[in-house]
Amino acid sequence: MENRKTRQVNEFKLVDDHGKEYKVFEYQEGAEKPSLKWIKARRFSLSDGTAVDRLDDDTFKISMIDRILHRQA
Repeated sequence: MENRKTRQVNEFKLVDDHGKEYKVFEYQEGAEKPSLKWIKARRFSLSDGTAVDRLDDDTFKISMIDRILHRQA
């Protein structure tokens, strides 16, 4: 029997090209198997739940408003 869960695994700040900061949360969604393996999928979102797409390790995009975000240096 699978026990489906969502858990927050990371939190970090990103900035847009205008210097505005955004706090982004990374979640893992999946199920714990009897073998204790975590079957997972990742998703990213802002604190209000707006979806954020990961383009690469340092670049993200808020598709809803077509805004590109970068990790702070």
